Amino acid sequence: MRLVVLCGGQQSRWGNYLDVPKYMAPVLGEPVAVRTFRLFKEHCPDIERFWVLPPGAEEFWPFDVQKFWISTKKTHESYKLTSSSKLWKGDTVIVVFGDVFFTEAAVKRIAEMPVTDIEWFGRRGGNKFNGNNGGEIFGLKFPVSEGNQIIRAANKVRAAWQRGETFRTKAWEIYRTLNGLPLMTHSGTVKGRPAIKAQPTWAVGEHFNEIDDLTDDFDLPRDYDGWKAAVEQNALLAVG
Repeated sequence: MRLVVLCGGQQSRWGNYLDVPKYMAPVLGEPVAVRTFRLFKEHCPDIERFWVLPPGAEEFWPFDVQKFWISTKKTHESYKLTSSSKLWKGDTVIVVFGDVFFTEAAVKRIAEMPVTDIEWFGRRGGNKFNGNNGGEIFGLKFPVSEGNQIIRAANKVRAAWQRGETFRTKAWEIYRTLNGLPLMTHSGTVKGRPAIKAQPTWAVGEHFNEIDDLTDDFDLPRDYDGWKAAVEQNALLAVG
């Protein structure tokens, strides 16, 4: 089994806060991505671990984790996921986002879950601990034989964006395409026009596995500060 941690985004909203990329922001005394690598290794000692990074991030590379460079020039968010496709080898692959803080329970669930299809892990609504109101996708797990399905779905999402049928090309849109759900489930604009009628963020279908604990990601420095305080106040839940 392989673990691929995606840390290749441009992080424009993070703004080099704390003088580190957001995937290296410390929580409970440990950088977020380093914690992810450690926890999965503890649950799966034989797991192969890969870190997908943008060029120039050498100083943040843990020596015992294999690196894989990507370019940050491509504009569509869907490339964050499919950029790692060269690493989808072996029998089973786990792909998670590097700016997600995972509880031990969440890692255990993902690591131990048997898969015969593409299984997604996330939260369909708000986080009761930190006030985050949006749904989130934290990662996915799939047999390598299903990898081409993900790539084809990402291509369909980008084509839908070109036609003005969606204003986003993120993991949510890939998940919805794979599971026959409408793309337009977030509010916003399509190429400057009002978006097609929106549906609730937490509209999900099959192969979505709810993780409703302290597991969460962050985009802005203020999100990190508030969320970090929530994690530290509930530290025992992070290791349960």
